[in-house]
Amino acid sequence: MTRNRGLSLWIQQFRAMFLKRIIHTSRNWLITLTQLMIPFVFTVILLVVLRTLPHPEDSPPLALDMRRFDENYILYTNGLNPSEEMQNLTELYVGQFQGTGSVPQYVNLTSGQSIQEHLVEIAENGIAHYNAHYLIAMELRKTEDRLKTVAYFNAEGYHTAPMTLNALDNMLLKYAVGVNHSITTLNHPFPRTVQNKISDQLMRGFQGFAIATNVVFGMAFLASSFVIFLIKERTIKSKHCQFVSGVESWTFWAATFTWDIINYTVPCLLLIFTFVGFSVHAYVDDGRFLDILLLFVLYGWSMLPFMYLLSFLFSIPSSGFVWLSMFNILSGK
Repeated sequence: MTRNRGLSLWIQQFRAMFLKRIIHTSRNWLITLTQLMIPFVFTVILLVVLRTLPHPEDSPPLALDMRRFDENYILYTNGLNPSEEMQNLTELYVGQFQGTGSVPQYVNLTSGQSIQEHLVEIAENGIAHYNAHYLIAMELRKTEDRLKTVAYFNAEGYHTAPMTLNALDNMLLKYAVGVNHSITTLNHPFPRTVQNKISDQLMRGFQGFAIATNVVFGMAFLASSFVIFLIKERTIKSKHCQFVSGVESWTFWAATFTWDIINYTVPCLLLIFTFVGFSVHAYVDDGRFLDILLLFVLYGWSMLPFMYLLSFLFSIPSSGFVWLSMFNILSGK
């Protein structure tokens, strides 16, 4: 009978202490919200920054054609007296650039000027304009028994050599099998080298270290914030009045710990959801988020009693929060 009465009294005291913490938190909801959101906000900001920064990845295949260049002049010539075959070839050559943003320009050689001389003249008038608008060219020459094609390219561009060969091959293909056929040339990137892969691993390691450091930084502030209420209760003698009124010491600390661990769980779950939402593979793949959650739980069970103990060193809540925050950051707790 005495044991049941003692248990009932303890439950009433625990309920009263727990209800007091709830009321205190609801009246100071802005401070509580700030305290609980610090680790979450820090982590979200860091992950957004890491996602927006450029990171190594395989380049996409690049189509080698003139569609990427606007207002480009494609020079071509078929001589002074072109045959019907040469005219057909030049028409097929020019036709493949229609709608690509390039402007084909016919070079009239009646003055005896060669295509090389024409390009040199343009370059001498303005090398910047020449490099920006004159990338490829083609010349048809008639010999005694065959036609000869010559492809020109501006070596200033990395892809102009295969581009001009692709244009020449398309002209010959269309002439041989019909205008409905064409060749598309792609520059597919090589597989990443061992050095690239090592650099990628170092980058991922840096990101993981940055996330871990940021979480520790946020948890340092969160852990220190739990002493504000305790220091305030002790300095204004509120805790003393409760003990004098019959509240057991272990009942007070049990209610305090229960409410604090509930509040501590909220930012921990927010961090787990953040890692899942941002697909932080090092923290969520293969069920590793459960390991992270276990670490948070163990940290909370060890950190809260330690903060309670250190709270007796201070008599001003703000000073206790600041000094314990610095201690947690420097010690990595």
